[in-house]
Amino acid sequence: MFDEMLAGLGQGRWPDLDMLVRRFDVAMTKKLGVVRLPPAFWMSDPKINPNTNHLVWASFVLGDRQRCDLALSALAVEEQVRRATDFDLDDALHRLLAELLALVPDTALGQRLLANVVRMYPDRKDPLQLAGMAGPDVASHNEA
Repeated sequence: MFDEMLAGLGQGRWPDLDMLVRRFDVAMTKKLGVVRLPPAFWMSDPKINPNTNHLVWASFVLGDRQRCDLALSALAVEEQVRRATDFDLDDALHRLLAELLALVPDTALGQRLLANVVRMYPDRKDPLQLAGMAGPDVASHNEA
């Protein structure tokens, strides 16, 4: 559902946010329906069971903490079922941010994504450092 968004970011284009909100909401509705089922009935078809990482990435692009928290809650359910371990929100946020930034070659878009996440989660560990972005860019980004 989010292939177009990812391809556009990879080519240096920011997605249409209105379209992304609609796609996110439809995909999240589907995801919540799936995670309510017993895990044995979880489908692997992304049209029925959207990729949770993509939902989180879409929320980063949107800069929407509520949508991100919702996607992270679905991710936490999936992780607990798969690994039977505790879910670490900071680790998940920073892993997903680093993965998304690796797909975005344009530094201006990357900085825009970072700014969204910092604005969404000011109470969390510095996303720049934990995403492996520590260095001189961190200081200039935090001043912005």
